[in-house]
Amino acid sequence: MKSMTVRFTADEVLIGRHEKLGWDNQSVLGMYHAVTATLQEITGVDRINLVNDGLQQTCPMRWKIVTEIWVHAWIVRCNLNIAVRGLDNGQLHETVLWTRRTSNAIAPAVAPNVLPDWSLMIDGERLPIVPQDNNPWLTVEDMRWGCQLTNFAYEMRHRDYLDVQISTVREFEDNSDVAKRLTIAGNHHVVVTLPLALIDDIVTTGRLSRAHRRLVVSQQVTPERPLKISYYLDGRTGLSFEQVALQKRARWQTFWARTDVQISADHNWQRNIRWALYRTRLQLGEQKLYELLLQPATDLTGSLHNLTNETDLEERLTGFLSWLTGGCVINNELCLTCQPKLPAVGTIAWTLQNEHLNIRCLADNTRLRIRPDAPLCVQTGSECIKCPRQRLTTIVTR
Repeated sequence: MKSMTVRFTADEVLIGRHEKLGWDNQSVLGMYHAVTATLQEITGVDRINLVNDGLQQTCPMRWKIVTEIWVHAWIVRCNLNIAVRGLDNGQLHETVLWTRRTSNAIAPAVAPNVLPDWSLMIDGERLPIVPQDNNPWLTVEDMRWGCQLTNFAYEMRHRDYLDVQISTVREFEDNSDVAKRLTIAGNHHVVVTLPLALIDDIVTTGRLSRAHRRLVVSQQVTPERPLKISYYLDGRTGLSFEQVALQKRARWQTFWARTDVQISADHNWQRNIRWALYRTRLQLGEQKLYELLLQPATDLTGSLHNLTNETDLEERLTGFLSWLTGGCVINNELCLTCQPKLPAVGTIAWTLQNEHLNIRCLADNTRLRIRPDAPLCVQTGSECIKCPRQRLTTIVTR
């Protein structure tokens, strides 16, 4: 495997042995576009290795932008094979497949305002808890948890920063916000003000007081001891924020065990399928989504390689499992009516379910095999293929 190294120093980005791009010559967004254009022009390289060569020590915020924003964009948008020295790259690529990221560090975007009536007092100035003008921010939608994370930083004097993260946990059934947590880390005395009416709905590590008809939370924060304010929109229940999040994650784990489609060779399609399932699940609910997946397929079914237009996700998912399988379950029999979608390379795995059956399906470029959890008859025209429980049986060959 032929690889190339990209080094990130305090002053410049060194791409290979020759190309140098200076940090001071352009904005963060401009630097992203310059580095991206150079990487896309490189040929004959199987993997690109990113190395911290002083940037993390001198400007940790820029290194964070590289590793948490740019790397994901290069893998997803440019289909580049990226590895970052010092990171778990297996975990990195797994995260890419399970998250959707929006940031002004890769394209112009409107900054999120997750806590609209909360304020942060810095050096006597009252500021909304939103990214400052032209400062990078990142919003992550995590499909494993059904939650949203917003990250940004306030730039202080002497190149110090306050790192801000806002986590939002949603109700599994109706997608309403259940709990939010504000976390602020750095080296500074932090004062947050919020509506007095929330006094019974928050839990915090800071000191609580009241001033000017506002609730005030203050704390001397450090990187090891951040300020945390958890806000429970339906009132406190005795559960911690982590416990609430884990409850919702358990529901999403059950959902993905039923609906996830695993693709070994086309990670972009894998990610887009998960995003389409996730977004449609949030809009329709679980049962209506599954009914949609088992309807007869249409001409648009499975067209998920490019999701620039997300207004027609339902049409793209209509009959998706029937389209993959080449049929559907009727009266506890699998009836095949057309050729299943066998991949050109790699494998695709998915699950068919009803009240009585759970059928695991596995397709490669030569055959479709299934493993039912109960004895099953597969109807292919006039033939019936008997499939024993918990054993893989080939039902279609190319």
